[in-house]
Amino acid sequence: MFQHLHRASALTFALTLAAPAGAAVKYNVTELKPLPGFARGAVGDESYGINDSGQSVGRMRNADSLNGARAVVWDRNGNVTQLATPGGAWMSKADGINNSGVISGDIGVGEAGNFDTRRAVRWTSPGNYQFLLPDVGRFSTGDVINDNGWIGGIEYLGAYDDMSWRAYVWSPDGTIRWVDPNLSNGRIEWFGANSSNVFSGTQAVIGDDEGTSFAAVVWSEGTGPVALPTRAGMIATSGGDINDGGIVIGADWDGNITDTGLWWDAAHNLHTLGFVPGTTGSGPNAINNVNQVVGWSADENVCDPFGDFSCRRAAIWDLSGGATDLNDLIDPGLGYTLLFANGINDLGEIYGEAADATGRRFMFLARPVPEPATWAMMVLGFACLGTATRHRRRAAAA
Repeated sequence: MFQHLHRASALTFALTLAAPAGAAVKYNVTELKPLPGFARGAVGDESYGINDSGQSVGRMRNADSLNGARAVVWDRNGNVTQLATPGGAWMSKADGINNSGVISGDIGVGEAGNFDTRRAVRWTSPGNYQFLLPDVGRFSTGDVINDNGWIGGIEYLGAYDDMSWRAYVWSPDGTIRWVDPNLSNGRIEWFGANSSNVFSGTQAVIGDDEGTSFAAVVWSEGTGPVALPTRAGMIATSGGDINDGGIVIGADWDGNITDTGLWWDAAHNLHTLGFVPGTTGSGPNAINNVNQVVGWSADENVCDPFGDFSCRRAAIWDLSGGATDLNDLIDPGLGYTLLFANGINDLGEIYGEAADATGRRFMFLARPVPEPATWAMMVLGFACLGTATRHRRRAAAA
């Protein structure tokens, strides 16, 4: 009995280490490598999604133009693999990846530079792709994917320049669910999806009395689109990622210079995220299933973080209001500035964009040190070693 209690204590200790609480955690930073023929730190490189295996996805390009952009997946060590496209594809982009390694995004097939030729797609492996919607000659995207393989995106209703679209949700059996916001000139764009097939995002209303306004929304098959509460006096509210607990993150804008991070609990009650000390604005981008939130912060009295990304700083929040600049948690000797964090997995691994001392921009993966799983295995290993030693002593005594 005493021996089992020791094992239980060791397991409890290991799990405690595997999920560190409020104490500051240092991070190792890995640069995500470029494809052959692409310059490291090229203009327009972007990363969009991460899974619990540390795989992240995005696109690489050598110029502002999307011509020649290529969808890629990186492993935890920063190694890069290009995703397959049909012959004649002029661009590709990967937006989301789930824990089975299935990737969503879009591929441009046809006239180079013509957005109306871009089509929503999923990759079941780096070498295998499937278009999601019938080809009707209109722009479509595969923006988010959950662990059930459900994908959310948009399809334009006319030419790309018309800026009018409708949202859809696609499931692996081929069913397409068109999501109607029931508003004149309304449109929804997805930014998150959880394992309960609840999708979250932002609804824009174009051409109303105040110009363009935004609202955070969630959708499920049972409810349809549901608008989330807003704070009084805000010009616009946006909805972002959602986790398996039903917590949605987002932000609002007061029409002046302040962007404030928000979160809604599973009952849709609205809460605000804190500001990193010394900053006045924040933009959360992702939440994991242990309620860690990542994004960016900035002093909006000094710069415009939407016009000048270099003034952003990657940040991490907990839902109690604590906010930390990720740059305070990495080795300053690296000479890196983490500009914004795009996502975080359930191991606390964070990906995003950074710059070095020369201003060269690159994508990064930041991993907690000590890594939670490593500590857990070490402690459990010591516990098993102690148990085996006691067994040997008993055998020798017998």
